Amino acid sequence: MVTAILKFDLNTERYEHELALHGADWSFVVMELDNWLRGKLKHGNLRPEADAVLQSARDLLYDWMAHYGVSLDDIP
Repeated sequence: MVTAILKFDLNTERYEHELALHGADWSFVVMELDNWLRGKLKHGNLRPEADAVLQSARDLLYDWMAHYGVSLDDIP
């Protein structure tokens, strides 16, 4: 079995520790946002311009994920 241990000096690395603890939570938030955007686009809106804004937001989300080297495909 392969294991990994992360150590933090909580006096100076509390922020990094919190990020490590809640990284999965952030990924689930992004996944939920993407699912919500996809659902709104799939079922349409009353105004076509709303779909364009939603698609732009989803495209931007994917651009940011690519920039930071993360993917929703990495979430189990």
